Amino acid sequence: MENKDFKYILQDITRIFLGRELTYGDLLDLEEIPFKLKAITNNYFLKDSTREEKVIDHLNRITEQEFSYQIYDQIKLRIRLNRLVHTRTIFGKESDKRVSVECGLKEYLEKYVEEIQNGDAFIEELVISKLALMAIGC
Repeated sequence: MENKDFKYILQDITRIFLGRELTYGDLLDLEEIPFKLKAITNNYFLKDSTREEKVIDHLNRITEQEFSYQIYDQIKLRIRLNRLVHTRTIFGKESDKRVSVECGLKEYLEKYVEEIQNGDAFIEELVISKLALMAIGC
């Protein structure tokens, strides 16, 4: 699959869904991105990152002390990821299966970054609350 397969933006009434391969440059260039998200990207996220960096790469190295973290927290960023889970049946047979999980940024940084780096999980998409985006001032 090409990276274009995961460079998308979808919207419903309450949320904005961003593909995992989007860069900050894409957030500024794509027409479908709401203006407020473009303004936040330009004013805040690019201070801690570059236009060429993928959003998910920035999230993997972000710390709670960075202002970008606080902005992501304010816009209620949710991260949908797919992780490998080891299970055992009642007969003792072990197997692996993939499970989708959605979590906030704090939970993601505490629990799942290491799994991402080990290859046991991958980010499917990012979800932003439109209401929280509307409420934030730029």
